[in-house]
Amino acid sequence: MGTNRNKLNIPNEDYYLGKGLSYCATCDAMFYKGKTVAIIGGSNAATMSASMLSDIAKKIYIIYRGTELRGDQVWVDEVKSKENIEIIYTTIVTGIEGENRVERIKLSKPFRNSEFLPVDGVFVEIGSEPNIDLSKKLSLELDDKGYIKVSKDQSTNIEGVWAAGDCTDGSNGFRQVVTACGEGAVCANSIYSYIKGSNKPTNVY
Repeated sequence: MGTNRNKLNIPNEDYYLGKGLSYCATCDAMFYKGKTVAIIGGSNAATMSASMLSDIAKKIYIIYRGTELRGDQVWVDEVKSKENIEIIYTTIVTGIEGENRVERIKLSKPFRNSEFLPVDGVFVEIGSEPNIDLSKKLSLELDDKGYIKVSKDQSTNIEGVWAAGDCTDGSNGFRQVVTACGEGAVCANSIYSYIKGSNKPTNVY
């Protein structure tokens, strides 16, 4: 079922996807080595992405609608300590422009006397929402954000139903392909043990 990345909902957003616009800094950071990028957001997803990109990109702008970054203080402090990261507060991105790929973004208010900010790439890090339609139909127990609650063996509140990947509250919220695969492996082992009528871990090849 997975999750849907929250979007900016601005004109031409879909057109620039893969042309300088990304919803995953972990996936696409290396495409922007030595370049200038903007990160939209102000919580952990944004600060973690900015910290990672600071070792790759030449310049990073964090654009946040709030007055102060949110999330874990360790990531906020990390971002503020980086010389190539600049934070633009109380501002939202209202447009993306460029002939064939991202060349600049339009801001809701002027920054250094201009409403446009030249960038090579844009990372939208404003969270995601789990797909919960099937979860609700199955009466699976969800957390307050809509993610399926799982035990350490990836089992749910319903006997015989397991869940893995971005739709769960597992892996400490670290929603990456590698953790989804890991959860899937745990699921497979748990299901095999369940079918065999044993609670002991079983190697599956």
